[in-house]
Amino acid sequence: LNSRITHINVELRRAMERVERLDQAKADFLTAASLELRTPLTHVKGYADLLMELYEAQSITLEQSAEITQNIGRAAERLESVIEAMVALSQLDRNRVTTFFAPTTLQAVIRLALEPWGRLVQERDLRLTVEGVGAIPPIVADLQWLAQAFGHLISNAVKFTPDGGAITIRARLVDEDHFEVIVADTGVGIDPADQE
Repeated sequence: LNSRITHINVELRRAMERVERLDQAKADFLTAASLELRTPLTHVKGYADLLMELYEAQSITLEQSAEITQNIGRAAERLESVIEAMVALSQLDRNRVTTFFAPTTLQAVIRLALEPWGRLVQERDLRLTVEGVGAIPPIVADLQWLAQAFGHLISNAVKFTPDGGAITIRARLVDEDHFEVIVADTGVGIDPADQE
């Protein structure tokens, strides 16, 4: 009985440590998300104020108007993606995720995941290489959720790779039933203390 109680206590302690790590990860995510929201929100407000000032001074050209509107649109898209990530995390946290599994390809998943980052990759002169993705046989997966997961990895690579750096997405078959996808970049990497 004592041995069993000791074992239960050890398991309980491990479970509590896992819960504490998850709570910390959630708090870290919310902190990061609030910072992520603040930047595009500042852009939206700044460009809207600029647009109003130029309008009131009656000195805005069509080209300026188009450029400012595009910048507001890009900032709004960034806000939307951060909010979508927060909603997804909330759904995961409550086990309310609805999945729709259907035949697709890894190529379609990666294309969808890369779509929002194309302009930024060009602007920052990042070398993007995609290898082996087309060689992976068709899969059955939830295209949206899988693309979102890869989108987060790609977002991280874009954010933490210096201008002129490189991002590589490499896929390979491991065996008949499994494949591996690596998203690598020339950025700073993850602190060893946070890797696990």
